[in-house]
Amino acid sequence: MSLSRPEQEISQSPVTTYINYNGEHGKFIRRKKGGEKEDIGKTLKFIVIDDAGVKISGWDENNKINYSSNVVKTKEGILTVKQFKEGGSSTLISGSYEQIKDKLPKDAKYTRCIYLYDIDAKEYCLWGATGSQLIGFFEHLNEIKVRSLAGRVVAVRKHLNEVNGAVKYIRPVFESRVPTENEQQLIAELTEWDSTLLQPFLDGNNEESRDAGKDNYRENLPNAPMPTEEPPNLNDIDDDLPF
Repeated sequence: MSLSRPEQEISQSPVTTYINYNGEHGKFIRRKKGGEKEDIGKTLKFIVIDDAGVKISGWDENNKINYSSNVVKTKEGILTVKQFKEGGSSTLISGSYEQIKDKLPKDAKYTRCIYLYDIDAKEYCLWGATGSQLIGFFEHLNEIKVRSLAGRVVAVRKHLNEVNGAVKYIRPVFESRVPTENEQQLIAELTEWDSTLLQPFLDGNNEESRDAGKDNYRENLPNAPMPTEEPPNLNDIDDDLPF
């Protein structure tokens, strides 16, 4: 579910730019690690490099606690969830998603790690997609009957206004295509980056930056709806899909 499969390990994340989605206003936000947030509006065009990773992330605004785990790609993968707050950090819980999901704090959520290349900004980014953001992504996987969008050019087709109880929110709808002949050189460059930097980092089961999850929960609605606490069920496409 990525553009390559390397062998060596790298401990430092190769990504320093993060994408988040604001469900209240239906817009994407880009932020460099340690830098200011940039409102990039309702449109986003990108090439998916890897969309198989899952982590736990979240932000407890009341207690000022940030939750973050390593990235795993299988149901059996061990997630080590840490909590970060003023004064230090500590390990909260460790286990597979099935083992820990009912023991997590309410603000520590299932997060799909979508590593992508932002075509307009010409940057490698991580989109930590949670809750209602994931609906459109998985709907498109079902629509085109694939298990991954890796290697495809993806764009936002439209936004839908939705209601879940008393909460109103906006979610993106996606479309995608295979790269054109003129984009093959870029695909080759992305594959090289994936092979030499991203996959070694993920294979080492290292923590993605804890900054990635923090904005995700500050930017989304405080009560942004989660369609289900379980990861979307794609078994009708492929029984071997990671969760």
